[in-house]
Amino acid sequence: MFFLILSVFLFSCSGSNGVMSKVEFEVLVNSFYSSVTEKKEIIATDRDEYIKIMNIAYEYLDRVPEIQEVDFNRYIVIAVFMGAKTSGGYSITVDKIIEKSDKITVYINEISPGKNCITTDAITYPFELIKIPKTDKKIIFKTRGITKDCG
Repeated sequence: MFFLILSVFLFSCSGSNGVMSKVEFEVLVNSFYSSVTEKKEIIATDRDEYIKIMNIAYEYLDRVPEIQEVDFNRYIVIAVFMGAKTSGGYSITVDKIIEKSDKITVYINEISPGKNCITTDAITYPFELIKIPKTDKKIIFKTRGITKDCG
């Protein structure tokens, strides 16, 4: 019975845009501190764009991590920035990436601290950089807000 329900669900998810498939990705950097004050998503398809993202991310910070090498013949880099937050307890992560015949959708989780969470009073600027296999498809972003309960 479970298999039948799962099969119906998967078949119904394929829709008119063709079959969906999950895209594997690797996290390059995930941090609470950057120099990016506004929410934004950036795609780098070559090394120059990647270096530009890293320079923007760490423009006002004292310590810049070692920049990981990326083979842009095989991969692209996606950066997601949450913008300035008034305290700690915030984070941003890529949850999953789904590919259809005409596009790739990057699902992002923006996590906020709940009212019972104890956080630092420091302003934070959460961000994450990932790499995915190279594609020419349109990339769209869908963000989901999650409040983390600490109590």
